Amino acid sequence: MELACILSSTTNVTPFICISSSKANNSQYDQGCLLTESCQEFMVAVEDSSEIYLYSLSTKASQNMVAIDGVAVVPQSPNPNTFCETVALFEEA
Repeated sequence: MELACILSSTTNVTPFICISSSKANNSQYDQGCLLTESCQEFMVAVEDSSEIYLYSLSTKASQNMVAIDGVAVVPQSPNPNTFCETVALFEEA
């Protein structure tokens, strides 16, 4: 599973930036997945954690922006912005 951030067994965390470039090292990377917005399944995984605050989380072509303990809780499709899909604030208390 390709992820931009994994927050595991943490409490009271506020990451301000998580950057991911799927397959950045592969010069043969096929960008056809951009048409279906499905280049990676998850962007951020939160596992066994609490008090997580994510501000201005944006993605381009991740199917799910946030997963908690393996369950998708923030899909990208209902969060359109301009070029990317964006969530202004995500809280897991």
